[in-house]
Amino acid sequence: MHPTIPSLSKILLRTSVPSSAILPSTLRACNVVKQPALVDELAKRKTEIELSGSFFPPNLRIETFKDRRTDWHGIKQHVRNRLKMSLRER
Repeated sequence: MHPTIPSLSKILLRTSVPSSAILPSTLRACNVVKQPALVDELAKRKTEIELSGSFFPPNLRIETFKDRRTDWHGIKQHVRNRLKMSLRER
């Protein structure tokens, strides 16, 4: 019979273990730094270039995300479906 983890481990109460026997955790909380999105950086750079009077290349089109669900909020479902079908490119 091979030893298993449950047979080798035992749950102890905190009060029964002296504080000098407890080792500090070796796992460190990693500091996650949220980096700005690429689209935000490009949009910021575009506005800086345009404000300085320089020319921004027209082949670099930057479009930010827009939630389309808010556009259709308040329109009835059957009307919404007809409008969506008419707006689709064919």
